[in-house]
Amino acid sequence: MKKAIDNLIKYLSSKYKSFEMENIYNHKNVRRYTKPTMAGYVENAIALLIDDILSERKLHFLIDSQISVGERQPVRPDILIYDDNNIIHCIVEVKSQLGYSGGFKKDAYYDKIKKIKKAAKDGVLKLKKEKIEFTVSNNCCDLVVILMNANITRSM
Repeated sequence: MKKAIDNLIKYLSSKYKSFEMENIYNHKNVRRYTKPTMAGYVENAIALLIDDILSERKLHFLIDSQISVGERQPVRPDILIYDDNNIIHCIVEVKSQLGYSGGFKKDAYYDKIKKIKKAAKDGVLKLKKEKIEFTVSNNCCDLVVILMNANITRSM
């Protein structure tokens, strides 16, 4: 676990210093659907950390994917963790910083979780680009990871 955390710190430190684009395709279980911003690099790092910690479970991670929830507007969970049977085991919201307001919009987050779980129950939860249908585990957890409680420019 210490090695995984050291790798996380090294990865994020290099990104905060460089802000250059990076592909993470060499890590076969972790895919990104949009070009990363600094917040995206934090999402990448959290997904890689969780994958390192849970490596024996053979889970898959989708970062910032567009998930269709039936006829309603799609949702974009930061990280979806699912198994080979397309069963979602965890939904992760990552906040690299809470911005100038220093707040977290809990209601919007829980609305997103409810939409995902309801769509899966109704059989209409799909990954838009790949036509993968998901179900949600009865024990599906949702996590919020917050790295800083202020805007990065105020923290430096």
